[in-house]
Amino acid sequence: MRHYTRLQQPTVILLVDREQLGDQMDRELNSTGTDNVHVAASKRDLEAKLTGDYRGVILTTVHLFEGMPKQVTKQRANVIVMADEAHRSQERDLGTYMRSAVEGASMFGFTGTPIENDDHNTPKAWGYVKDDGKIERYMGRPYTVTDALRDGVVKPIHWQPRVTDWQLHGTKLDIAFKREFGHLPAEELNKLSSEAAQLNELLFHPKRISQIADDVVAHFTEHVRPNGFKGMLVCRDKQAVKLYAAALRERLGADAVMPVISEAPQNDPEDIQALYLGEVKRKKLLNEFLIPAQSELEEHRDKPYRKIEVLVVCDMLLTGFDAPILQALYLDKKLLNHSLLQTIARVNRPYNELKGHGLVLDYYGIFDHLNEALNYKPDELGDVAFPFEAIREHFRKTFQQVWDLFPEATVPRDGSHDAFVTAMKILRDVDGAEKQFDTGYRNLRVLYEALQPDEQLRDYVRPYAWLTKLYMLYRKKFYPDASKSIEATEEDAARTGELIREHIDVDELETEFPTYVLDEHFLTKLKDKKPDAKALDIEAMLSAELRIRLDQDEAFQPLSEKLQRLIDEKRAGTLAGIALIEELEKLTDAVRAAVDEANRPIAQQLALKIKARNAAIADAVAAEIAAATLAEADKHCFPGWWTSSAVDPELSRALLFMIASRFAASGLLADDAMGFIGGLVLVLKRRHYKPGAGALADACDD
Repeated sequence: MRHYTRLQQPTVILLVDREQLGDQMDRELNSTGTDNVHVAASKRDLEAKLTGDYRGVILTTVHLFEGMPKQVTKQRANVIVMADEAHRSQERDLGTYMRSAVEGASMFGFTGTPIENDDHNTPKAWGYVKDDGKIERYMGRPYTVTDALRDGVVKPIHWQPRVTDWQLHGTKLDIAFKREFGHLPAEELNKLSSEAAQLNELLFHPKRISQIADDVVAHFTEHVRPNGFKGMLVCRDKQAVKLYAAALRERLGADAVMPVISEAPQNDPEDIQALYLGEVKRKKLLNEFLIPAQSELEEHRDKPYRKIEVLVVCDMLLTGFDAPILQALYLDKKLLNHSLLQTIARVNRPYNELKGHGLVLDYYGIFDHLNEALNYKPDELGDVAFPFEAIREHFRKTFQQVWDLFPEATVPRDGSHDAFVTAMKILRDVDGAEKQFDTGYRNLRVLYEALQPDEQLRDYVRPYAWLTKLYMLYRKKFYPDASKSIEATEEDAARTGELIREHIDVDELETEFPTYVLDEHFLTKLKDKKPDAKALDIEAMLSAELRIRLDQDEAFQPLSEKLQRLIDEKRAGTLAGIALIEELEKLTDAVRAAVDEANRPIAQQLALKIKARNAAIADAVAAEIAAATLAEADKHCFPGWWTSSAVDPELSRALLFMIASRFAASGLLADDAMGFIGGLVLVLKRRHYKPGAGALADACDD
């Protein structure tokens, strides 16, 4: 917008309704390198910027507009207001002050949860009113949760009812009350006749608190903690926060659990005030909560709040709290419509590959009637949350898709060497099989982690172990640079790691499928292998080596294209058996020669280039010219220069002048002089030469 001439350097006001959202937005802007951003520090500061005709981005909370004079922006048309969470306070009294102050501005409101009540209507407040009086709700089709899932912006949310005999939503309140208090005399029952009284008695019942706390801890320790994720328990009020925090600390330890509540000393009793953190401590907690609890990185050791794994809340952090590490939300509070949607969205932030979804464990019973609780049009909201059973069904479907890639008539599941070789040939020879297996297995691994421990997975454990073993071999053979170890690693996650240790003998795997090095002995070590296994090993070695080399040196491109041609001919059935192996062996020799060339010290490469230009030049002179070439490169090159075309002409001129003035008798500049100079520059570019590297290499050689 800043470069759009018609806007004449606009003032862009990014509007949030809470400081925490402002901190989050500030971090996002900094991460993108956005400059000319001012964070309003006070009402006076904000007013000064607006009246002073500031051009750039102003990040502010809506609260700083309270009491602001009218038309402080002098009705400038190039003021743009972009409001986050537009369904909240920007529409009420604070919104009135804001709109009056920036009269004439273009207003854009963003929200995933519009409200449409008579006294509070988000589309009406932010939408465009057409000539016929109707509201143009969106600038096109609404962007739904389903769209966000498709684009990978958020993760799916799965919900699961828990401890069903203590759920209190709807008719279940009466059932639970009769179960616990039906034995009381009529006089005492009458005292508890109102729904509120019954709810209080049940919500804070010690047996209920204890049973739910036990279930939260069991689920958290089995499903959430093993993979480094964290959780949050949402309960009714501050008294419930106190009770749950105490119960969870008894079970998980005081260092793992933290209550977070709003502070109102004039209303809260002393036992609740004892839970107060204060603004500084709370900000520190929420920042450090984003760090894995088990992190031992040096920069994390002075951050004790990283060890907090479960937050207990009732009124705070239900909206705007952006913590991707948060996977599980334990819900024991009646929430409806946008409040419910905002709350459960805390667990849908992408984090890493193992976080395939967020989890909502429902202790209150809200999700039994999810459509009623949300009361939104499906075409405007999309798919919000899915029953946990959907994960089981997704696992079964994904497993079958991956399993069927390897017909048992062709690939026996006997764990033999030949069977795994045949399976890997399918991955390499069948079009699309490799990608389908790689994607399918990684999805399967996430689902397996989500479900364990689950009785319904019992029949899948050994088949999943077989697929895991195949995946380990496949990654080890074709992607050794990405697969650091054949043993269980962090990317395998907790449950899959346990399965690897219990069902897969990694020493046996290493013996049957050894790790090779592309050296002069490589082909000799394969001479006694069966043709299929031998061809697979050579192809795997060349694929891995060329993929790594291509990232460093484009000179390997022709060799990579040659390998792809051989693979295409193999898949087409026009190249097989001994003929295929012979072609692969020839390519292996060519790749080894290219690797040896690329591994030479850069001064030696330049000297060979010079000798190739004029074989009559003495070795000592060629080395002297190479050293002078590196000295010129040190003057003109900088880190990353090989990505810029601007350096080439300047460096080429410098090398031409250097050779012409100092080595005129060398005969290097006859005929196509600039072609030869370009060859020297190309050597430097391919090696990603860094200033000073030549001298360092010489010192190492000495």
